[in-house]
Amino acid sequence: MITRKELGFINKWANKVPYPGIDYCEKTLDKLIESLALYHKEYANIQYNISFSNNEEIEFEILQKNICHMLGINYKNLSSDYFKNYRKDVLDYDPEKNISSYELLKLIIENKQKVLDYDQKYVKAINYYKIAIKCDIFSKLSDLSAFNYGCINFNKDEYLLQNPNDIFNSNSTKFFYTPSDEIVSPYFMMGLRATETDTVPHDVEDEEAEIKQEQKSYIVETLIAPEAADRLFRNQDVIIPTQILTDIKGTLVKKEATQSDKIKLLKEYQSIINQYDMQSKINIYGDYLSLLMSQEREKIKQMKNR
Repeated sequence: MITRKELGFINKWANKVPYPGIDYCEKTLDKLIESLALYHKEYANIQYNISFSNNEEIEFEILQKNICHMLGINYKNLSSDYFKNYRKDVLDYDPEKNISSYELLKLIIENKQKVLDYDQKYVKAINYYKIAIKCDIFSKLSDLSAFNYGCINFNKDEYLLQNPNDIFNSNSTKFFYTPSDEIVSPYFMMGLRATETDTVPHDVEDEEAEIKQEQKSYIVETLIAPEAADRLFRNQDVIIPTQILTDIKGTLVKKEATQSDKIKLLKEYQSIINQYDMQSKINIYGDYLSLLMSQEREKIKQMKNR
């Protein structure tokens, strides 16, 4: 289980947090190895196209250059001049050469034992608390075709209006959320940020161009385990996925949410607004919940009568 103490260490430099012990460190690097394998299985070279209950449609993918940051490795720090000897002696890499964030991540995994030995003896290079928590979040949110997550259409200005004393550095405009089974942080979230897109002139008569305008492209910016999850939900629109299209090397796989999938997500959001005592802001068509539940009851009735 994640503790408040661990959560408090996430945004600190590695050498500013207490050493968690060799067992914790070894288990954390094992999580890192599993998460990278999960990335290659679920996300690498896969583009997702997700349709939501408000008729919105988005595309996103996790690129190799994103995964290092997502899993809690401080690339900027470890690629700096200060860690030249670390890259040479621990990672067996020429410190005079540029190194990509993905290469850095792979070298940490490939040199697991040397990385562990270094942090036992010298100034800590890795924040194991941060990696452990980020990997837990990544693992929980990995199967995005299972319809086990909702989405907050996040308005940062509204958040800061409601929480004027908070510092919120993320530029994500969507947060996928799912129950974490954790006490301190009951929801894990994946923040998505819109990528820069070329503007299509209004006088261009091109159906494909119009479609590209409607489908916004996103990349994953952050993974968080907020203690005060209500602050991210309050006064924000919530939507649920209704269809997922995956593009795997030119092969398209389409999956639609069943009535049971939709009801489960709607009930999950209902428990959120009850738990945090706030007004429902779910963005769906009309009396959608009642319709779905009546359809589900009819389906069960028909099965019993067979």
